[in-house]
Amino acid sequence: MNLKKFIPFVAIATLVLAGILSCGKGEKTTTPQAKVAMNKPIVMHTSTVTLNATVEAVDLENRTFTLKDESGNTQTFQVKQENAPLDKLKPGMPVKMTVASKDLYYVAAEGSRIPENVSEAEMEKAGTGADKGIVVTREQTQSYTVKAVDAEKRTLQLSADGGNPFELQVQENAVDLSKLKPGDTIVNKSVQVITIMIQ
Repeated sequence: MNLKKFIPFVAIATLVLAGILSCGKGEKTTTPQAKVAMNKPIVMHTSTVTLNATVEAVDLENRTFTLKDESGNTQTFQVKQENAPLDKLKPGMPVKMTVASKDLYYVAAEGSRIPENVSEAEMEKAGTGADKGIVVTREQTQSYTVKAVDAEKRTLQLSADGGNPFELQVQENAVDLSKLKPGDTIVNKSVQVITIMIQ
């Protein structure tokens, strides 16, 4: 499997990354309706994949290590985990990676704030084996613009700045699509927890 296929934060692989949503600035008043819109995800995707890789390099001083996958792709990781056994990693050593991902999409009503309930700690509790290996966590937020709404099929057509439109299937009873219109904003919050198990 391809290491780069799973590790970068890309909600839709063909999209151009949108800028991080700037919110919570100024003194905007948040209406109750806006709070509800942001606190309840309209779409939630979770996945867990396992990859085999080889240690290419380890930098104990900077707390980083580099892995190479079976296709020859490499990526360097920064470790914040205090008790991570980095000293056990050696160049040429095979390791197994578990990548747990969670993507949540929210309606960003005017004046509302991005929810903070999607956290690294939440993902670490999802059974990734965080207590048995080296854990790397990543979190990212990006925004999309609604291009079209199909209330009957419960789909939204979204696009990021400069990106191609894509279709998002909305969960049943998650939001009243008749209240959404082209030009509205949808926020995607993504979290990954990557657990490295020494074989």
